[in-house]
Amino acid sequence: MLSKILPDYGVCGFELLEPHLIHCRALARLPQNPQSVVAAVFPYLLPEEHYRQRNVARFAVVEDYHKLVLARLEKACKLLEKTYPHNLFVPFTDNSPIPEKPAAVLCGLGQIGKNALFIHPRWGSWVFLGCIVSDLPPGEFGAKRGHDVRENACGDCDICEKKCPANAIGNGKVDTEKCLSFRSQRKDADREALARHSGVLWGCDICQEVCPQNRNAPAQPLPEFIDGARPVFEPLAPARVWAWRFK
Repeated sequence: MLSKILPDYGVCGFELLEPHLIHCRALARLPQNPQSVVAAVFPYLLPEEHYRQRNVARFAVVEDYHKLVLARLEKACKLLEKTYPHNLFVPFTDNSPIPEKPAAVLCGLGQIGKNALFIHPRWGSWVFLGCIVSDLPPGEFGAKRGHDVRENACGDCDICEKKCPANAIGNGKVDTEKCLSFRSQRKDADREALARHSGVLWGCDICQEVCPQNRNAPAQPLPEFIDGARPVFEPLAPARVWAWRFK
């Protein structure tokens, strides 16, 4: 029912994530008596020509994903409301009480790699995540789980650890105080100094670019990501990317 709206999705019981809820303002939006979480992935990888001479991470080349992903989730919620008029369906993306990566794993969509990124078996780590929380029991969805996903997504591979220019990856964790992507996106970041020192202006993709599980990831972005892609190169930070980060 949802496959034309959500590129890939799965469902799990809310109780599996309840002990790990993020205590943010959006927590108040959860429906009463939540029973299930639908997690969905949204591929954003564009053809390679969109990234030539880029000075921002690939996720920042597309239009504000919060708006686009939320629009898809809201459309899915409306469809579910027509089918189940007595139940509630609330969409979340990024600013969410639901820990999105663990939710996607529990919903059978992939695994978390040593670089702490979610890895989908088809689109690799080039995906955005979103969730729908409902008071409908998970068994009523009939949502798919059909991936053969290994418990250890990376095995003995440690390429991302070796290639990280900041030595921020180790033991399956990322040191955010070292990670160039985290540092460049902080509100208090000295971006000019960071860019001069590392070449990173907004985000870093090195651990994804060297990841073997991204090697064959197809460029199959949602149409709206292609329509909203920025120009290939801008010598300064893209204002529209910063605008939604610093609101």
